[in-house]
Formats: sequence, C-alpha cells, structure tokens
Amino acid sequence: MSILGGHNGGYSDRASTSAYYLKKPPELYDNPCDYYFLNILFDTTIGIPILWGLLYVIYRLAQKSGIEGIGSGEYGSPAKIGNYFKQLGLYFVGLLSMKLIIYITLILCPFLVHFAVWILSWSDSIPNIQVIFVMMIFPLIMNSFQYYVIDNIIQSPQYYKTNRKVMEEGLEGNEFDGIQSDHNDNTK
Repeated sequence: MSILGGHNGGYSDRASTSAYYLKKPPELYDNPCDYYFLNILFDTTIGIPILWGLLYVIYRLAQKSGIEGIGSGEYGSPAKIGNYFKQLGLYFVGLLSMKLIIYITLILCPFLVHFAVWILSWSDSIPNIQVIFVMMIFPLIMNSFQYYVIDNIIQSPQYYKTNRKVMEEGLEGNEFDGIQSDHNDNTK
C-alpha cells in the first residue's frame, strides 16, 4: 500500500489513513500500484530539484547559525564522527521535507491518479506483470537515476579536486605508472 492509501482490504472507508483516499471516486482506489507508481515517479523526478533547493537553504541557514563541520563529505583530519552526524541530520531534514512536499502535492492534485491509471493501463490485464513493473523494474531504474544525481549534488568539492589531480597525473603517462610511483613514494 502506498502512502496515499489504496485498496482498503475490505475495511470501511473510515479506516483510511489518508484524506486523499476519501476524496476520490471509488473506481480509482482499487489499485495500490497506481499510487506507488506516482510516489516513485514524483520522488525521483521533481523530488530531486526540490531536495536540491531545500539542501541549499538548510545548509545556508546552518552556516549562518554558526554550525561548523557541515561541508558535505568533509569530516576533518582525523575524521570526526560529529561532523558526519551533523551532515546526516541536515540531509535527513531536507529529505523528509521533500517527501512531505511530494505528499502534499499528490494530495492537492487528485487528477494525477488518472495519469497513473493511464500510464499503467497497458498492464491491467496482467496484474502480476504490473506488480513486477511497479514494485521492481520502475523503482530500480528511477532510484538508480535519483541516487546518481543526488550523489553528484551532495558530493564534496574536494572530491572533484582530488579526482581531477589523480586523473591528470595518470593521463600524463601510463595510468598504472602514476599509480605505481605514488604507491612506491608512500612505502619509502
């Protein structure tokens, strides 16, 4: 069952956990795949720029508040576990806020259910295929895309500097020569 409700499994309409569930016509709420599909679709598409904007605002507010050690991926030398938890907390607040915005959007736009019904109509005659698509194939593809993009958003700028330096040194000669000479310098 999705966060927006879905098939109530024979319980009365009063047992619903979502206000959205009570607003829609009965013929639309019999397939939880529609709601799960919408949730994954919105979470992995419009959710990314929403999260990006929220993280920007949250990190700026934290910096103005004087919180130190919040540079993404920068934990200090030696690494400080406190910096990790600060960064994790800020990211978690942004992620939860994004999920709430997506949820509110789906509640305020009930016509989106019709879109999901239309998109998934190709598999209505074979419900097992629909479940496999909605629960495994679609989330795998979309979450892979989302994780790649979000990783690039939150990655430390220091990572890029280090990576660029390693790549430039490796491209001057044989890639393995550069790595081997660095290894030999470190072992002496």
